[in-house]
Amino acid sequence: MSRVTEIARLLHCTESNVCRLLREGKIQGTRTAYRWVVSEQAVQEYLDRPKPKFHPIKNKLYKGQKFGYWTVLDPESRKNKNEKRTALV
Repeated sequence: MSRVTEIARLLHCTESNVCRLLREGKIQGTRTAYRWVVSEQAVQEYLDRPKPKFHPIKNKLYKGQKFGYWTVLDPESRKNKNEKRTALV
């Protein structure tokens, strides 16, 4: 049985990221009234899973796409018609 803080140290991430992984079911655990109960086997299974080799957000970008406050720059047009900031990705 591991605590969220211990799992976060093992995964080199924050406690909130570990809680998100638990809520999404990527790490198997049980939620009690005030904490998560996670077996060491469940953490080891998560660590043994193959990780994707690409960044999921970067592969979804295309020219002219709105990305938060930014717009992905189209090299063909030098002026931004919407008067918004642009970013070259």
